[in-house]
Amino acid sequence: MSTKRTYRESDWRRDDHGRYAGRVASPPAATLSERAARIARTGATPATTITREHRGHMRHFWADALRTAPIDLDRPAPKIDMVIGGVKTIQHPYKGGAGTLRMPSVAALERMADTGVTTFDIPVQASLDGGHVAGWCRVSRNDRGAWAVEPLGMDDKAGAAARRQVSWVLGNEHPNFALNEFGSMAELAAETERRAGTEPAAIHSRALQEIGYCDRESTLYATTHDGSTYGWRAPRDVYERMLDGSAGSIFSREVAHKLDRVDAQQCPDCGRFYSVTGASIDHTCPAQMGRAEPGAGDDTLWAGRVVTGHRRTEGWEAAREAVADRMVDPSSLLIPGLTLGEGQNHTRRFRGVSGQDATTLTAALGEKAWAGTPAPGEALAAAADDQAVGVNGRFDDLGMTVEEITYQCDAPDGDAAWAKLRQAHRLPTTPDPDRSRRGPDGTWRFWFASAVC
Repeated sequence: MSTKRTYRESDWRRDDHGRYAGRVASPPAATLSERAARIARTGATPATTITREHRGHMRHFWADALRTAPIDLDRPAPKIDMVIGGVKTIQHPYKGGAGTLRMPSVAALERMADTGVTTFDIPVQASLDGGHVAGWCRVSRNDRGAWAVEPLGMDDKAGAAARRQVSWVLGNEHPNFALNEFGSMAELAAETERRAGTEPAAIHSRALQEIGYCDRESTLYATTHDGSTYGWRAPRDVYERMLDGSAGSIFSREVAHKLDRVDAQQCPDCGRFYSVTGASIDHTCPAQMGRAEPGAGDDTLWAGRVVTGHRRTEGWEAAREAVADRMVDPSSLLIPGLTLGEGQNHTRRFRGVSGQDATTLTAALGEKAWAGTPAPGEALAAAADDQAVGVNGRFDDLGMTVEEITYQCDAPDGDAAWAKLRQAHRLPTTPDPDRSRRGPDGTWRFWFASAVC
């Protein structure tokens, strides 16, 4: 017997190229170009999120990480390394009835912490209402091996889901099967809440020191002044009356030897009450989690990926026109005796772009100013603000590339001159130059053999 499927409108949705797109992801809070411009202007862009109505896919993982990463060139927190101890970091799916979580493998996180960097940021795709949220979490491992998880840039609902799933996987002896211990996310949430325990409340009583109440289990907890802890199945109004009235008399008259007992404990570290069920873990103590302030990291690589996230496209006429008077005659660059026929030389070079010319060229490039390594936009921004900086580069059929940055300063050598330039201007995607030399006029020239499109 066959069952006819009912298709929804979202099943037939197409993308801009006419391909079936399924359900469409919500955009991140800022596009790559906006994030790139923010990095160039301030050196930082905050963590953000992407939500989708369908389960996450591995092909989106690192692209989503790029679009949502928290980046700060001045005060960077460490991020998961792409290669740790010679082993490449892979994204791993942890699947089960409680959802699908994608993040760098637990083995990679353990290797990272073993290097001494015990607090760092990781990208995640966490299940959320049948779909998923993509973003970043900060994880921290303490000397007992316990992990703490803090969502970054997520709203309360998404953050709670991400924290719950990542914490459960990291705290499980068998991470690959962790989310398969439950039939639903609700069951995982309930078990997470149970393990967290019940907050105590201090009361004035000669017999009792603290009490607490768990609504989920309808359990009243109490600790006596001699340090003994007890639990009973009780209605909530008993707990509320003990808080408001004479706790000792209510306890002796309505609770002790009257209600069903529950085996209970109070954690000596966090003070929370919890039931002893015989499970492998009855309590996850927040006081023992590895929460710590992150050390110093390096966001240069991630900043470079953001600002070079746009591929080059056709149409560079306006940009070439903006620096037409800076163009070098191609024939002057040829090897003596070598001639090229018409159409054989597709490269046009420019030299000494700075000041207003740099501003004009940046405007003509538009988003293309943030493509390539080094990104033209950041070198041109330095040249526009500082007459001591100049940019030499080329246009070809792949677009525009920065080949050389010039800098007028009195540094004694190339390393010192480059350090002085980097101190004066943000150049997040610009690597160290392959060659430095000083011209007859005292201008330092930094050449990049690794300049790519």
